[in-house]
Amino acid sequence: MSLMIQVENIQKLPARADEAYKNQFGRVLIVGGSVGMSGAAVLAGRAALRSGAGLVNLAVPERVYIPVAASEPCYMVSPMSSTPDGKFDRSSLAEIVSMARKADVTALGPGIGVSDDVRVVVANLIAEKGLRLLLDADGLNCLCRIYNWHKLLKCELILTPHPGEMKRLWKSQFREAMPDDRLETVSKFVSHVNTTDMGTCSVHEFPEHANSVLVLKGHKTIVAGREKYFINNTGNPGMSTGGSGDVLTGMTAALWAQFSQAGSKDAAFNAAALAVNLHGKAGDLAAENMGQVSMTPVDMINHLSEVFK
Repeated sequence: MSLMIQVENIQKLPARADEAYKNQFGRVLIVGGSVGMSGAAVLAGRAALRSGAGLVNLAVPERVYIPVAASEPCYMVSPMSSTPDGKFDRSSLAEIVSMARKADVTALGPGIGVSDDVRVVVANLIAEKGLRLLLDADGLNCLCRIYNWHKLLKCELILTPHPGEMKRLWKSQFREAMPDDRLETVSKFVSHVNTTDMGTCSVHEFPEHANSVLVLKGHKTIVAGREKYFINNTGNPGMSTGGSGDVLTGMTAALWAQFSQAGSKDAAFNAAALAVNLHGKAGDLAAENMGQVSMTPVDMINHLSEVFK
């Protein structure tokens, strides 16, 4: 196990200056959605808005453009070319890369589905130097289908798998069985991804991806970076429902953009840890008011304003 230090106190967002304007709080691009799963992109977009991003843009297949655009007036929506079954077509790659370069953070995965075309998009984005990229859901499943993806990695990366997705990620990198201990799993995985092909680099010369962050979701979610980790203590079983992860994706992307704009050191880790903690607190408030059985991800989003206060 690598020598990571446990973090007890997570960073908070800096106070907003009176003269601040929207560009100072980050531009978030969410790439997601497909026929039958457009709601996932909507949840991520709404969560990003509620988490303080200055501008939020959703890139979605053109076949789901109307329902996504009609669901929320406060984000922008860009229709991309789609396949006959309603997923992203690889012909949209150049436009997605161009949009990602202009964004502070790009999040890919909510409702996007698994296909060869999506895999091509993921492969190109992880190889894009200078990009801040969050992969979740089927974005992770497509990543696992890219041979030696860690050797292509040039962007700064946050991965947010649930236990099932973590098993697939592990198999894409290791031949040995994944440890039963969650902390050992994240420690070995993060150490591997952050030190692959380091060559003769000194400790002060890590490449861009050396600060890649892993968020292993579940009871007591673990956030791990190259040198430290955080174990979350908020949340409840009522959050175990489809769409909860999409909310976390939007929150993490928005906080990452804001920490980056503020010049925060370890912005990716700070954003992931804070997002996980506040996501759980919003779920706890929703459970108090709605009950664990009846609460939905929309209820979590609706409680974010109280959490951020």
